[in-house]
Amino acid sequence: MECSATTSAEELGDLLARCGQDDHAAFRTVYELVGSRVHGVVRSIVRDPARSEEVTQEAFTQIWAKAAQCDVTDGSPMGWVISIARRRAIDCVRSEVARRRRDELWTSSIEERLDDDPGDVVVSNASREEVLSALKALPGDQAMLISLAFYEGLSHVELSKATGVPLGTVKSRVRAGMRALARMLTASDV
Repeated sequence: MECSATTSAEELGDLLARCGQDDHAAFRTVYELVGSRVHGVVRSIVRDPARSEEVTQEAFTQIWAKAAQCDVTDGSPMGWVISIARRRAIDCVRSEVARRRRDELWTSSIEERLDDDPGDVVVSNASREEVLSALKALPGDQAMLISLAFYEGLSHVELSKATGVPLGTVKSRVRAGMRALARMLTASDV
């Protein structure tokens, strides 16, 4: 059942009001009526098919959660639904752009500070024994991640998958551990 000219704004408004009262059957009907249109709006903004499905699901979760707040006197129920989907899609795109910028800045700052191999920089400032001793002084999670990264050659993504630790947390711990190592090794050179 797709939203058509036979489905009036009043009918959709009534269904949303019932959703606001935890009526699962009404929500299912709303989804059947507007699901493909919502997905189309999201897909036109997000572009990535898999991510569009996730954002569509997030939009419907928000529609369900906020259905009681839908005020059809301010506009059409369809406009309310589409505006939620559109905002979720735009938030997704903005978040992705910001994440890419952060990753690019972080990568470029690391590349500026490090030669070809980050391990070479650390080892060039200290002997292998000093590095191993400094690694042992780090908190266990940082030492493990740095050891896996440099001795096993794992990337941040591979570290995240191997340890079950979220990618952002892996990056933060490796960065903090590398800073601590640099401080310890610099202090030992003095």
